Amino acid sequence: TTDGASELVLNVKRQPYTIGTGIEYRSPGVRAIITGTLNSVTPLGEQITVSTLQPRGPDHETFYSATWAQPIGTDGLLAKLTWSHYRGMPENLPLEQLGYQSRYLTDTQRLGLSLSYPVLLSNTRNLTL
Repeated sequence: TTDGASELVLNVKRQPYTIGTGIEYRSPGVRAIITGTLNSVTPLGEQITVSTLQPRGPDHETFYSATWAQPIGTDGLLAKLTWSHYRGMPENLPLEQLGYQSRYLTDTQRLGLSLSYPVLLSNTRNLTL
């Protein structure tokens, strides 16, 4: 150090994984989205996240999603690849009064790729393209 300067010592602990949940207690029961994230399994700094809906419930719902986030370079450019699948058989009783079946199949799959870059980044502002 130079005269009058102080030395900054960082004690950094890496958290290789996290697990979280969001719970809903809508009738007739409790269900949750359970999410697990792996952080930097390789030296590339990636983040892998997977989620699922449990239990299936009366509408026979299934939901799965996965995301891969990868920093590119050192300037803040981030690439994300996302996938999700939802399938359920909700019941809509007013449809039955119109002569349709009250239960119907909803099946949705999504695949996405995105790039983001922080144009302005400070303690108080963040503008990302």
